[in-house]
Amino acid sequence: MPLPVSTARCALIAALAALSLALGIAPGSSMAAPSPAGDVTSPSSFELDYESRLASDGDHLWLATTGKDSSGKFNSQIQTYQDGSWKSLPGRPRTGTDYPLQMAAWKVPGSGRIVPCLGDTRGIGGRVRCLQNGSWTMKDLPGEFDGMNLAGLKAEGSKLTALFVEWERKPILSTIRLARLDGDRFVPLGPALDYEGRQVQATLGQETATSTEAGIDIALQQVSGEGSGDRAAAHYEKSRWAISPLPAGLVAGPHLSGPVRSKNGLYFPVSEAEYTGDQAGKPWPMSVFASRGGSWSKVGGKPASNGQGSAQGGIDPVGDDIWATWSQSGGQVGNRISKDKQFAVKLKQNGSGFEKRIVLWSGEPLGPGINQTVEFKGEPVFLYMRTLKGSTRATVDFSH
Repeated sequence: MPLPVSTARCALIAALAALSLALGIAPGSSMAAPSPAGDVTSPSSFELDYESRLASDGDHLWLATTGKDSSGKFNSQIQTYQDGSWKSLPGRPRTGTDYPLQMAAWKVPGSGRIVPCLGDTRGIGGRVRCLQNGSWTMKDLPGEFDGMNLAGLKAEGSKLTALFVEWERKPILSTIRLARLDGDRFVPLGPALDYEGRQVQATLGQETATSTEAGIDIALQQVSGEGSGDRAAAHYEKSRWAISPLPAGLVAGPHLSGPVRSKNGLYFPVSEAEYTGDQAGKPWPMSVFASRGGSWSKVGGKPASNGQGSAQGGIDPVGDDIWATWSQSGGQVGNRISKDKQFAVKLKQNGSGFEKRIVLWSGEPLGPGINQTVEFKGEPVFLYMRTLKGSTRATVDFSH
């Protein structure tokens, strides 16, 4: 059975720390300075990066990174890309590790300024802070959102939307809610989605530049009990939810991004990992499903990933395009373990298949990490983890 999100993320942090020790990086040890800005750069000042996130409105680009500093303390760093180099922003807002880090490029109403907003979850629940007037300003949440985990954050101009998830254990109940920023306070957006007797993960969706569909899409995956691995797309519009189940029989796996809606339909990333029985040990495939006319089919008729090793990743919009990115373990051929790789591939405009697959990076065994693509100056910018000089580093790739 998959671990609850908070447990799984703690295990991931511990695994990365263990990997750093295995690679010879101990807390407080020294290493080379961060790579200079260029086509491929790892700009954080940390000795070991744990998690990262990009945000862009197309003309501005920000990077949030969490990691261990030279004293061995867990910290965060927010940077902006200007004139070909990375510059650190004021403050180092501490972040929790219970749920994935979130970031969005938000247009402040009335001023026209674009600022980064950072979302995270610590023990008492989710929170959102935006960089305004030189400091990170907390946005208030309604009382009924207390204790809920922040599972998504996105900005569409001056509209800032957040996705929250809560799991009750006795009795088992999953509650999923949306909120929209109004002034300095989030307000509930529509009714909650409740799933009794099931633990359900939720991930916030995105849209391409030419998508004309109104509303909000999220990805749902059941992660425990009978039906584990079942997935569905939920669409919210005008205070109503519409649910579209994906084909039955999918295997549970990492949920690293939400769906993407384009003018050609809705696209849903699927990473399958929890194989059991005679399929235990089977490589994890990463696929993309498309919904047109109410029915789902696998893009290209096969996974985006191929070959040996296990893949996990997601999809993101870049202008009118959709990019799939994933990390893939090298796998073992005979007595030889191949290198880990980071891949990217663009979906064909009509959604019938994929363009040529790109290898973004190949190197030492890495472990799981974030994959993300954003648009900046009309081009795709990729975010992934790599091993660099013996340490795991969040990497921003402008080279394609």
